[in-house]
Amino acid sequence: FFSSSGSTMNPLHWQMDYVGQGRAEWVYEVILVVASFIGFCVGFYTQALMHTMIVLGAGVLLAAVVILPPWPYFCNDKITWLQRTERKDTAASS
Repeated sequence: FFSSSGSTMNPLHWQMDYVGQGRAEWVYEVILVVASFIGFCVGFYTQALMHTMIVLGAGVLLAAVVILPPWPYFCNDKITWLQRTERKDTAASS
């Protein structure tokens, strides 16, 4: 059920390509920076560090929901591997 062969029988495709990893990292960083800024503003306004931590925790949970599942947006650029070629052994055996 969880094979990585990429067959059509596999409803859960758990692999992410290299470009998708870069996209995921960028989205994660943006979510955390925005949540940090909002958390700082809320905490500054209410003068409660707990409110800052709650907003930052909500940002981390949102980032986890957005990043951890391999959404199709992160799996668009499949890796095409080169065909295997036979290597000619030119070294003389001694």
